[in-house]
Amino acid sequence: MIEVSVSPGDLVAGRKAPLAIRFANTGPGRCCDVVFKLRMPPGVVLRGGSDRVEIPVIPAGRSHTHEITVEARQPGRFELTSNNFSYRDQYDTPVRVTDFHTTLAVAAAPVAAPVRQPTGRLRVRHEGGELELGAWDRLRVLVTNSTGVPLHGVTVSVEGPFLNDPKPSRVDTLGEGATARFSFQVQANQGGRHVPVTVHTRYGPARTQVDHLDLVVRAPAGNAGSPAPEALRILYITAAPAGDLRLDQEIRSVKAAVRSATGRDRVDIHHLPAATSSDLFDGLTRFRPHAVHFSGHANESMLLLDSGRDTRENGRRISAEAFAAALSAVDEPPAIVVLNACNSEPQLGRLVGSARIAIGMSDRVTDPAAINFASRLYAAIAEGQSVLGAFRVAKAEMRMNGFEDADLPILTQAVGVNPGTTVLVPRLPA
Repeated sequence: MIEVSVSPGDLVAGRKAPLAIRFANTGPGRCCDVVFKLRMPPGVVLRGGSDRVEIPVIPAGRSHTHEITVEARQPGRFELTSNNFSYRDQYDTPVRVTDFHTTLAVAAAPVAAPVRQPTGRLRVRHEGGELELGAWDRLRVLVTNSTGVPLHGVTVSVEGPFLNDPKPSRVDTLGEGATARFSFQVQANQGGRHVPVTVHTRYGPARTQVDHLDLVVRAPAGNAGSPAPEALRILYITAAPAGDLRLDQEIRSVKAAVRSATGRDRVDIHHLPAATSSDLFDGLTRFRPHAVHFSGHANESMLLLDSGRDTRENGRRISAEAFAAALSAVDEPPAIVVLNACNSEPQLGRLVGSARIAIGMSDRVTDPAAINFASRLYAAIAEGQSVLGAFRVAKAEMRMNGFEDADLPILTQAVGVNPGTTVLVPRLPA
């Protein structure tokens, strides 16, 4: 004899639940050719498994379990039935069961406890103290949770007239009423008692708060013994193994343009002519440049340095990956990299992993246009223009001088970096 049971008998409306249909042979001999077709009542939906069961043999005293998944759409009591339940008993006699039914009790889904939502704003302020113009210092931002609920994944980034690491600062949890300190290494390039800083705070799934703070950035005193702002150090790398580029004229033009700028005393250009890979590493480690400039031959995947031999040859190809890795290997990677070379724009994506800002050329550029661009770019930077401002000025002069290459220079930046507020040669207060 086959007995059928269904468990569990209690479900919750709107939730998928497993059901186990158990076929138990309670007779003295085996039963075979078991066929069972389950009929679902209105309001209960089969979500997984089969509603038809076929079992060849169930030995005496043994059982077979068939599992399905169902979902009740509403609370109440529901009858499960079968319109096709048959088997052969221990005497091989056909048995047909016509009255199978079982009851499912479906409870209403419990009302979910309301999730407390943040109310009000975070209190954001800086810790106090003054920064020194042109010097690397710590900017510390304090964030107090005044929203009324604990917050998770609180991330803070800052933006302003300074160089800084674009990587945001984060705490995993900020309890209700708690305060966290977020620290950033910055180099202020604008002085005054009301230097603007924008703080972006993100928390929860998609909440963002923007705050505007004022910092005090003091200029170094002019009396003896007071340090002057750090000079912008430019590592100017040139290489043309075949001797087919006017690189000497370019560096002369750039130096002359910088000498004419008001910030000329705060720009230090270190030129590496016919540069080799060894020269590159010496320049990065000894000179510790804020800006690295390359003029020569390049394409989307490499740049060409000199081999160091006395004969004219094809030079040494340096892959874009190797060049970017060299820049990021030093303790103080440069803030900006300029590739004043043909077809170098595809390398910029790799370079902003090493530097904050990168500039390259999107196609072949002529010598005169490249010289014009570099000269005006660094002259404008030496006048206290932001990197973006200097870039735009250099392109505008190229266009005014009739160069068809004026649209070739391309600028890109790392996430969180604003080239419009990045000033490499800060203007000193009058």
